[in-house]
Amino acid sequence: MKNILLISFSILLIFACVGPEDLNDGLVDNIPTVVNTNEAFTFALKADNYTFNESYSLSFSVIDSSSFISTTLLITGAGNSDSLSITFYGENNVELWPINWGGNMVYVSRDSTALFNPKSVQFKGEDYTGEIQCVLAVDK
Repeated sequence: MKNILLISFSILLIFACVGPEDLNDGLVDNIPTVVNTNEAFTFALKADNYTFNESYSLSFSVIDSSSFISTTLLITGAGNSDSLSITFYGENNVELWPINWGGNMVYVSRDSTALFNPKSVQFKGEDYTGEIQCVLAVDK
């Protein structure tokens, strides 16, 4: 009798177990997540037919020309029916790097602040569906 009870209990445990929940990236549809500190800027968005125009002044601390800025940009899901543009601006709103994109993109770079020293960034999208991850970090 003990063996039958033990076997029944074991079978119940094996079939009653469930796997872990699916991982969630933490992003909520159509709500940008922004972190803007003295050493880094992050913009993350998971969009579903979302129209937006977001501008941010970068809060980087005083950096000199011997510093570097590491940039990582990941864009997924952009298609022909939606539009997306990201523009980095320098001193006096001088356009440093405009990006008009209609497809997937992965971009990684490390640039001297003597060449690339953005003061603000603007994200624009019209009926955009996809994800945007943009990270800028200062290497002193």
